[in-house]
Amino acid sequence: MDAGSFSTTAVTAPPSGVPQSGESQSGESQSVVPQSGPGVEPLPAYSALAEGARRVLRCWPALLLMLLGTLLSAGLLALVTALNLFNLAHRPVIAEMAAGVTARQLVDLAGFFIRPAPSSPVNGSLAIVLLGFAILQLAGGVVSAFLYGGVLLAYKEDAPRFRLGRFLWGGWHWFGAYLVLGLLQALLFVVLYLPLGWLVIFELARVRLVLNGTRNPFKGIALAFSDLFHRPLPLLAFYAAALLLLLGVQAVFRLGINPRVPLDALLPALIVQQGFILARLFCQGLRLAGLAAWLRPPLLT
Repeated sequence: MDAGSFSTTAVTAPPSGVPQSGESQSGESQSVVPQSGPGVEPLPAYSALAEGARRVLRCWPALLLMLLGTLLSAGLLALVTALNLFNLAHRPVIAEMAAGVTARQLVDLAGFFIRPAPSSPVNGSLAIVLLGFAILQLAGGVVSAFLYGGVLLAYKEDAPRFRLGRFLWGGWHWFGAYLVLGLLQALLFVVLYLPLGWLVIFELARVRLVLNGTRNPFKGIALAFSDLFHRPLPLLAFYAAALLLLLGVQAVFRLGINPRVPLDALLPALIVQQGFILARLFCQGLRLAGLAAWLRPPLLT
């Protein structure tokens, strides 16, 4: 198999009376999921990404729900941080810094953070900010765990119309499994400092749970390792192409758009920021949909 290619199953003429591929018994058309196997035509990695892009655009409400979930987590974090930092603004040394920072003010400010009194408002506000940050990070993980199931189910089925009820069912059905995967991922990264390559394992595991219809997170991880063992070069090409696309999006916004938006123009800056978040989410959805369109049915049962 070519290092940068995926595959589709060869099509043969079905016996008489059997509906053609892409048709149900009622004659309705259905999407055909590309698969891999012997005696097949190669499908380049960029074609898998193109199929993923088609599914993301077709299921655009799922992308918007991902954006809303991201804004919910980030908005709560910003609100808690702003409300508690507002208390710090009443400190004279901090309030005066708005007119310019002097060496004396820097020394005074450092004293507040290095040796705060036990009952200091600064100490309490900073503690609340840090606690809120930790709690909301966990809340963001919970929201993502719920959204993953619905998003991947929508990309797997590639239905002509997006169904919110089906999306919510998928989110709830795989919610517990994705929570376990998220905790395992956090444990491996924070405690053991494993390399970023493990991100691919956990992403493949999440995709496999939905494709294989299982809620066993450890089976999903085993299937992810099996995919890497059987298709290392095509997966490498797929993720390399996805990474290049993400880097291109970063370059367009960071180097091309952001420098041209005035910092004091609140509305244009907000639009650009949300557009950047949406573009990053599109790249993530493109990877998930591309994998859902390509990976063949269970290697393990």
